[in-house]
Amino acid sequence: MKFYDRNKRWLVYVLSAVLLIICVLIFLPRKDSVIKSDMWQGDFDFDEAVVYFLLTDRFFNGDPSNDDPNGENYDVTHPETYHGGDLQGVINQLDYLQELGVNTIWVSPIVDNIDFNVRYGESAQYGYHGYWAKDFTSVDEHLGDIETLKMLVDEVHDRGMKLMVDVVINHAGYGMKEIDRNPGIPNFPTKEEQAVFREMLRLEPGVGAIEGELAGLPDFITEDPDVLNQVIEWQVGWIKKATTAQGGTIDYFRVDTVKHVRLEELKAFKDAATLVKPDFKMIGEYFDGDIVSNGKVLELGGMDSVLDFFF
Repeated sequence: MKFYDRNKRWLVYVLSAVLLIICVLIFLPRKDSVIKSDMWQGDFDFDEAVVYFLLTDRFFNGDPSNDDPNGENYDVTHPETYHGGDLQGVINQLDYLQELGVNTIWVSPIVDNIDFNVRYGESAQYGYHGYWAKDFTSVDEHLGDIETLKMLVDEVHDRGMKLMVDVVINHAGYGMKEIDRNPGIPNFPTKEEQAVFREMLRLEPGVGAIEGELAGLPDFITEDPDVLNQVIEWQVGWIKKATTAQGGTIDYFRVDTVKHVRLEELKAFKDAATLVKPDFKMIGEYFDGDIVSNGKVLELGGMDSVLDFFF
């Protein structure tokens, strides 16, 4: 009788465990379902963020209609042309990224880039990566538009994730100096497009990290307060532009080429951003940095983090 009672109790335990597992399986979200969360509205440990960097053009094509808006720079077989990835493609793959355990999406620059072939007559090379800007106020036509960006913000936040956007304050794209002349290349910047940067770029660059031209890219005279304020206004403006009806916006900036601007200029950039969004974070990119230079970027440059290339 006792043996029977023990087995009866054991059977009750087993059945209870099976029922519990069934209930868990029933109420778990399906693999293809969207997992919603309010985490982004509460505490989020920036220091423990799991960040996924994606070069948007190379990630996923969610809208084929914007693959080749200029009729010349789309070729998925060539490594230096546009391949069709866009902001809609990022949206389409957010569930996949979340399943990887990612909670912060870092996308390459979203601003409008130069459209011409910088190797015209030899090969092909376009600004698909986003670091050769011609207009810091518009979303690049290959990536989508402001409404798609806002949709990305909401979709990221609905999953309890954060959005980090790559930005550049050191330089513009090739051909954007007011003295640059079109040598007969299709889609070369017009005089009107160049005029936006009039008196903002070094016409006679110097040498060194600050006053030299990185890879020949037109260098902003960021030590000039008027130039610095304009560059900051363009970039901080994205925090406002990307604000959605739900109240979300871009969470972080990854700041490109911080070794090529002065520390006080970085600090001014960060201060301007936190005036708009007090909890805004910035990560600096200091190529070939070490513990000393990285430390200065954090302590004096106002950055919340810095990429550790030395490590």
